[in-house]
Amino acid sequence: MNKTSLAILASLLCVPSIGEIINVRNKSAGDQAIVPILVDFDQEKLTIQFLDRKDYDIEVVGQEGIVVDRTRSEEDSPVMRINMQHENRGTYEIHFRDEEGNTLSGKFKKE
Repeated sequence: MNKTSLAILASLLCVPSIGEIINVRNKSAGDQAIVPILVDFDQEKLTIQFLDRKDYDIEVVGQEGIVVDRTRSEEDSPVMRINMQHENRGTYEIHFRDEEGNTLSGKFKKE
């Protein structure tokens, strides 16, 4: 099983456990802001852990377009799981936008 972990702690910190690196960029804060989000992809599900109490819009985009469009409220659980089991193989982008308009994006590959 190919497993990729992503740690977003300082705008561009990517830590894979096994497999490819997911590149993540904080586009609106000049790559300087600390964004406490951890993302793990195990080929079946994305597990996202929010380490702060903010609202986020989350999109996952594949070759067919948007496959996931969710909102996470600060009152929600700090962990969000997104089932990717039925999605096609290929490269996907994940986008985060917080309540202040800061954006993050990254890529991962489903094999």
